[in-house]
Amino acid sequence: MGVPELAAALTAEADKLEATLLAQARQNAQRIQREAEDKVATLRAEGERRAARQTEAEENLRKKNAVSAERKRKAAFENATVDAVRERCREQFRRFMASPAYAPFIRAELVKARDELGSGMRVHADAVTTAILEKMEGAGVTASPTVEDGFMAESANGTKRLYCTFDVRFGKLWSREAPRFVRRIAEGNGDGV
Repeated sequence: MGVPELAAALTAEADKLEATLLAQARQNAQRIQREAEDKVATLRAEGERRAARQTEAEENLRKKNAVSAERKRKAAFENATVDAVRERCREQFRRFMASPAYAPFIRAELVKARDELGSGMRVHADAVTTAILEKMEGAGVTASPTVEDGFMAESANGTKRLYCTFDVRFGKLWSREAPRFVRRIAEGNGDGV
């Protein structure tokens, strides 16, 4: 075999090898493209699932915020109503303090405190209550700017205190009557709670 035939045979062999390599390269490229397309489809589907979950989470958060805002609105209304009731009751209690019926009432409360705290107790009161108790008890009652609408009695050793003030009385009554009162507020507000 001569050089031209050898060259032709080598060229033919090279062409076959090139054709085989190109066919394998095409197959590899098609396989890589299919895998990439599958991966893109998987990523796109995952992205859509995440977007759907995000949308659902945002909707749930919006609903929760709406419920929370409504609760806050109702609580603000109830608190404003309670504050108004407390102030109206305080006005009535102060009218009671100015009436002749307050002296026997406060004297009876002082006797209860003395029974519980014993002799030697110290009494701090607002100005009106101090004036009434000093007339009845004599010395031993201290006017205090920190006590409003009643008195505070403290045991001789300072370990126990009793409060006979409007705020304490209102707080006790409110803790008992609040559920019924709040229902009436809600019914009056049209909420039907």
